[in-house]
Amino acid sequence: MKTSEMELKLKIERIHAIISDYCTQEDLRDIEEDGSEANVDIRVFNLMEALYPDKKVVPQNKKDKDVYKYIKSKKGTGRKGRSDITLFNYFGNESIDILIENKYDKEKGNPIDEAIGYCNNINASGKYVCRIAIGFNPYDINPIITKVLANDGTWKDLVINGKVINGFIGQEILQLVYNHSGITQFELVKDDEERFTRTEFKRILDSDLPIIFRNMTDIANNYALKISFTVAFVSLKVILEKEECIGTPVIDESGKVVVWRNNDIDVDSSINALRNVNDIKAAVNAIAGVTADVELQEKYKYIFQLDEHLGFNDLLDKIRATEAKNRIGQENSAINRMKAVLDKIKPQSEYHYEFDLFGEVYESLADNKTKSALGAYFTKRHIIRPLVNMLLKPSDLEKLINDGKTLCDPFCGTGGMLTESFKLIKSYCNDKYPQKDTTEVASKIIYGYDVMELNVSKTKINMTLAEDGYSIIDCRDSLTTLGFPGQSVNKIAIPVKYNYIITNVPYGDGKKEGIVKNIEEEKLRDGKDPRSQIINRIRLFEKNNNTQKLEYNALIKVVQLLEEGGKAVVIIPDGILENPTYSRLREWFLVQCKIDMIISLPRFAFAPYTKEKTYAVFFQKRNTLDSEERVEILDDIDTDEKIYAYIVDNDGYANSDKQYETSLTDEVGRPLHNELRTYIDKFGNYNLSIMEQICKSHKEDISEHFNEWG
Repeated sequence: MKTSEMELKLKIERIHAIISDYCTQEDLRDIEEDGSEANVDIRVFNLMEALYPDKKVVPQNKKDKDVYKYIKSKKGTGRKGRSDITLFNYFGNESIDILIENKYDKEKGNPIDEAIGYCNNINASGKYVCRIAIGFNPYDINPIITKVLANDGTWKDLVINGKVINGFIGQEILQLVYNHSGITQFELVKDDEERFTRTEFKRILDSDLPIIFRNMTDIANNYALKISFTVAFVSLKVILEKEECIGTPVIDESGKVVVWRNNDIDVDSSINALRNVNDIKAAVNAIAGVTADVELQEKYKYIFQLDEHLGFNDLLDKIRATEAKNRIGQENSAINRMKAVLDKIKPQSEYHYEFDLFGEVYESLADNKTKSALGAYFTKRHIIRPLVNMLLKPSDLEKLINDGKTLCDPFCGTGGMLTESFKLIKSYCNDKYPQKDTTEVASKIIYGYDVMELNVSKTKINMTLAEDGYSIIDCRDSLTTLGFPGQSVNKIAIPVKYNYIITNVPYGDGKKEGIVKNIEEEKLRDGKDPRSQIINRIRLFEKNNNTQKLEYNALIKVVQLLEEGGKAVVIIPDGILENPTYSRLREWFLVQCKIDMIISLPRFAFAPYTKEKTYAVFFQKRNTLDSEERVEILDDIDTDEKIYAYIVDNDGYANSDKQYETSLTDEVGRPLHNELRTYIDKFGNYNLSIMEQICKSHKEDISEHFNEWG
């Protein structure tokens, strides 16, 4: 799809509302032939007023508004031009949003070029942008011509579902154009997909599965095995549905097509629809067994290896043997009951669930003691997604895709941050460079590490299901191993430094061997003047570090792993920013890095496992080679250097341990309690999350706010 084209999935009622939201010459057919251009202006003004009844339609120039000063006379004399009809300040930015030029002349043709010329005057100002130009002459062969501003700065036809739109457009199409700047062709597709929510999945994990696990005595008290078994079972469903969807269905040894179907759906006898334990085992063998397709086996084999000695089918046999001893028939097996429970997971388009399926399994099934000890509070996808979008702008995506820049999560957990980063890279690449193999791109640029083998396997699953599967994902302690030259994974060298890092650092008490030191000996200054002493203190900070806190050392490691000029977003606990005993860390950090933005996340973002206050910090490592701008102490930082701060009050979930979803919207469809989710408003327009909209422009909140006492 070209960069000027876009496909939008909308509800059918929204599609109908948009494609009919404009007026043609038929709506002005009663203009008298002996009328005048002034009469045409009046009629067009009245028609536009009906479309926009809130007094935003302006006849002629609005002389007291700045934007109109940029309209120049078409005669080129330097005098101001005069627009006939404009839609002004619809979006509250004091700009002209639609510019209309009218003619009532049999000789002059359509005035669309004149309208475009005026719009170009406005756009050349650098202050305002007008994206819609309309020309109208009832005498012309084409009475109404509508043009919109494309990505490349040219003016093109507006095409919706294959039809060129020439008319006086209403609010629905207006918002479609301005909410998708530069797009001139839209394909509006009916969206009947039901969104499968995190709340629904958690209900399965927290309510349905515990009852079943109590009857699986072989794994009832083994947290790691329960997690691996559940992840493998969920993966089996997603893999079968995905392979069927993309046209490469799985075939078992008997020649049957293997599909996942809900138990209440009838199927042909030539299909293996997993009606019993033997069907499930046959499906796993068809994906990861010794006789499976080599490509399938390579992609998915590790998913069904639950630990070093036990495979998924081995555990099924073990569970069935125990059930047989207890005289439980196969039809009443807990395995069949679990399959029926997983039927409730609704397939999603391209299997892009809005949350981390496997991270949720871990958080629901692992005991709190284990997670607390490891500091393993996995970041939820609805938090990750906007952070990734804000870190990896188009210019950064270009560097990753075409310049070989690298992206790393040194504490990757179940890989949510890497998976969402890859999805963004893949989407951009498919749109702009469809000839590129995104799997090959990922294999060269994406790296992930975690101290737990269980997490590494889940990251590989997530990445594989996102159509990658070949990134470097390795089990290692990033605090003690990364940053040393000469290391490799599967004969592929591990970079010493990375251009982009996105991570949620581990929290809690660490060990002495995890204390991060400087790899290289720092060169100290000889002088005893105050500046030299401060510089030496900062340079010796890493060497003198004796703090064992995981979050403290993880932040140091992230900065060490980042290339000069490299960018990062790191989620850290509030102690890093507020603990008085961490002042030396903050001093060192500010000298090493330029902080661009700090996002305050809700206290319950990681509930119920911790209520630790957290922040997402966006920063860039300073260039120490530039002697003129080199920052060696805090006083060297430019006084114009500012840190933008944003407080997320609501992330779409209740600010409590319960974490139930809150989906209320205002009258135009804007979320009332969710600043992190993209949304489609009541006009059918796609919008960035509220946080992204505000942070994108670094808009300052200058309004007054009052507490409950006024």
